[in-house]
Amino acid sequence: MSTLEARLSAQLDSIQHLKDKQMPQALSVLRGVFQSVVDATERDVAGVLSGGEEVSFDLYLYCAEAAANLGEWTVAKEALQRLACMHPTTPALKVRYLLCQAMLADKEGQGEIGDALVDRVQTAVAKCLKALDIALRDKARMAHLVVAATDQYWNAARVLYAQGSVGVLCPSLQKVTAALETVNHRDWPARVEWLIRLAVAESATGRDPKPTVLAAVAICDKYQLDRLRSPLKRVQFALKMENPKGAAGGLTTKALAACQSVYSGLTDPKDQAADLLAAYTELAGCTLIGAA
Repeated sequence: MSTLEARLSAQLDSIQHLKDKQMPQALSVLRGVFQSVVDATERDVAGVLSGGEEVSFDLYLYCAEAAANLGEWTVAKEALQRLACMHPTTPALKVRYLLCQAMLADKEGQGEIGDALVDRVQTAVAKCLKALDIALRDKARMAHLVVAATDQYWNAARVLYAQGSVGVLCPSLQKVTAALETVNHRDWPARVEWLIRLAVAESATGRDPKPTVLAAVAICDKYQLDRLRSPLKRVQFALKMENPKGAAGGLTTKALAACQSVYSGLTDPKDQAADLLAAYTELAGCTLIGAA
């Protein structure tokens, strides 16, 4: 590390301490550090860089990460653009670079709808999955980055899950849950939540979610995760009742299935409106005001 890098890295480290209580000062430090990095790069290009002023991939990445954490997306974007012409010094830094790119893609796509939203999510997801693949090549050293990649994946992808477009996430959710199993991630509640998400996605695409649900149940039983038993049972019930047969197809039971399906995030409330309104009429003995 050059003398310049050592000095600027120390300044970047101070940002984390300033972030919560002195945001304006943290942003000022960040912008000052980034400008120093850019100036050093331009002097290097011009051939007038003095000894000890070399700037590496690492320092630009530290700037990008700090900027993303502070919500200073202009700096983050410029840092990432400059990084595109440089080479990471380690696989771990490559993973972090990809995750920072995913964060920026997620931010830039906020407010989009329809196909544009799906495209934005898929772009961010692709960065996360590439980062995941690299981290898994050395899982002993980069297990923490596997978890970081799954966290960033969900930050980007959850908007589709919430809007009922979960089916497009099924292949990537399979990779995420498999990766967490590969590194033996011991946050068991998180593992169950990931399996629930995958089960819902599998159901949405016509796949059999039973093996995934049973895997989640097994973790709950083994580690006594009582807090997750109720949401897991709701998902089990909703998945089971998607195609009710025989007596289970009665009005009240269908409506109960609709309630559970909505509550567990399996479907949009508007998609179950008919069953919910019919159930209210039967159970309350009257017609809901405003119902057709």
